[in-house]
Amino acid sequence: MRNWRTPESDKAYRHNYEVMRRLTIEGRASQLLRRARHISKIKGWDYDLDAAWIIERMTRCKRTDTPFVLVADHRHPYAPSIDRIDSTKGYTKDNCRIVAWVYNQARSNYSDETVNQFALRVVRKQMKAENDNIDYWNRGKRLTVCSQVTLGSRSANCQGSGDAQPTHETESDVFWADLLEELRTNCGIIFDDAIADLKNADGR
Repeated sequence: MRNWRTPESDKAYRHNYEVMRRLTIEGRASQLLRRARHISKIKGWDYDLDAAWIIERMTRCKRTDTPFVLVADHRHPYAPSIDRIDSTKGYTKDNCRIVAWVYNQARSNYSDETVNQFALRVVRKQMKAENDNIDYWNRGKRLTVCSQVTLGSRSANCQGSGDAQPTHETESDVFWADLLEELRTNCGIIFDDAIADLKNADGR
């Protein structure tokens, strides 16, 4: 019987097996444990972690409460990783916690307080940008209401004077002309050419 196994096929099989194993909690815990043990041996650090201790904490990030994501790439932002609280000490149970990879990388050798302050600055900047957008669109809504009231008044005046009522196209032109003028006045956005075209289309 011919043996189809080769060193290359065995290597590929072991690689695929290891990749699939990383997708399980036990497999990822084993990987984290081997790496921590290897680094501790090289650095001469204290080490007392075990698989049961890691598996028990492989649900959510200790610092952000983010659910972990198990994928083949251990550098996924939300993949579990072992974080040493005091970077000068080794991999011991009282000095380690399981956190998301992205938090571990952001923290590096800094303190939790430094990362917290930085994260708050990011959040504040994002909230300010979102509030600015909300204010912008609220101005647009107010402008829409004002334009509708103006158009209604113009329509009523036309009815009272017996003049021809504005067409739908004319009302649209008036509204967009007012909108462009609002953008120029409040936002510094200049559309002079567009406003002129719209005014000409409206006969103003």
